[in-house]
Amino acid sequence: MNFTDLKKNLKNEVKNNYLLIGEDLFLLSRAYGLILDSANLAMPDFNLQVFAGDDIDISACVQACNMLPMMDERRVVYVNASIKCNVTNVNALKGYLQNPNPTTIFIVNAGENTKEFEPYKSQFEIVDCNKITENVVNTFVVSELNKYGKTISTSALKLLFGYTNGDMSRIDNEIVKLVSYVGDNINVTENDVKEIVTKSVDFQIYELTEALAKKNSIKVYEILDVLKAKKDSYRTLISLIYNHFRRLFHVSISKSNRSELSSLLGVKEFAVSKLSEQAKLFGAKKLKEINDICMQLDFEVKQSATGVDTAIEFLVLTILNI
Repeated sequence: MNFTDLKKNLKNEVKNNYLLIGEDLFLLSRAYGLILDSANLAMPDFNLQVFAGDDIDISACVQACNMLPMMDERRVVYVNASIKCNVTNVNALKGYLQNPNPTTIFIVNAGENTKEFEPYKSQFEIVDCNKITENVVNTFVVSELNKYGKTISTSALKLLFGYTNGDMSRIDNEIVKLVSYVGDNINVTENDVKEIVTKSVDFQIYELTEALAKKNSIKVYEILDVLKAKKDSYRTLISLIYNHFRRLFHVSISKSNRSELSSLLGVKEFAVSKLSEQAKLFGAKKLKEINDICMQLDFEVKQSATGVDTAIEFLVLTILNI
């Protein structure tokens, strides 16, 4: 089931075994919280056991699952394997999942590290915590701001989603910043978002590409100056630009619908629509030419044959003059 269906499903029935998968850390954490709340533990010190860290022994987790609750109807065993760690004795799941303890809620947070648990997925209730749709994100934003007595304009809502790439962890943090920034003002405006919300690197790459397409050299170099200040991102900038242009080229030549492209490219449908708009500014022929240049420059930078600054300058001037 998707994360958005979890709350409703928990009202109807709480399962014995849950496997949380996906890339959004906020949703993974929220899913765990919802399931834990459904257990209604009066004595969590006795009936909640958490396994996390660099090494997780699944046989120890199974042993914990087989214990009986103390002064509660249920017991919760939570395994946080969402961060890279060494998971051992995974085969211990086989016997347990075939005959789980009916008084234990067993939650495994695999995040994107699903490989170890792949053989046992059919025996878990799977909760998909990948990025959710723009409408669901917007509903969350409006609801959270309402708790602070704030509203948000439609244009500000759209910009917030774009700046954060729909990442719930970032959005949750940005809401707190926005509430503090607007102070006594009731409504969060588009200008508030522009002033205080940190743009994701993906959004900045989109802005850079848009400026290149429109031959706006002043805007191009303004964005590059901002990216240059982010040293970690700047070192991989050629690869990031190359990845963006590959998506643009794929969108420009593909006959797949928006939903299919979203799944294929690993981005939201909202992002696909923005990519489609941007791809039209270049056209398939120019995008093929730019991709070839990006591929060569990416290779040269990775081989240390060309410096990042030189490669970016060459790429920018080439695209501006195509």
